[in-house]
Amino acid sequence: MIAAQANQPALPSDVASTIGEDERVLFAVRPGFLFIIASSWKSLAVLVAVGVVLIAVPGLQWRWGPLLSALVAVARLAWAGVVWWNIRAVLTDRRACVGAGVFQRAVTSLPLDRVQHVAMSRLLVERLMGLGTVGIASAGTGGHEVVWPMLNAPRAVLAMVREATSTLPSHKGERTWRT
Repeated sequence: MIAAQANQPALPSDVASTIGEDERVLFAVRPGFLFIIASSWKSLAVLVAVGVVLIAVPGLQWRWGPLLSALVAVARLAWAGVVWWNIRAVLTDRRACVGAGVFQRAVTSLPLDRVQHVAMSRLLVERLMGLGTVGIASAGTGGHEVVWPMLNAPRAVLAMVREATSTLPSHKGERTWRT
């Protein structure tokens, strides 16, 4: 099994099994910790609204409503934490891969010599929290094969992927990246 660098989380066995023994792991990260809030904000907003309505509207003053809303909000945040814990974005000197899933794990791997497109997207909530999603695609697909959601420092990650692909022998002199 390939070990990640010292300051990076250890790789799950399903992700490590896609990486060759002679590959060098450039980074292995989880999404930013604020993923937990960013992926839950809509649910939390609804739960706060329900709690306020249950307190404020005459005739609906159900005293357990706010407590129930708070418990559901905590459960939603806990679930988002479990999802966060189970996502791993990995870049080696030969491939980009992502492993994700709680009940059903999926690992997607894309050799760097097949990368045709690298993109970053940042929803408003991601921008407010300093996060961004990086997608990596090869030719002939309708989307990004590898998606790393809500990463800290997404521009730095984007630059790292571009650097890794531009140093490959098959890509030298062929790529011009625009930011």
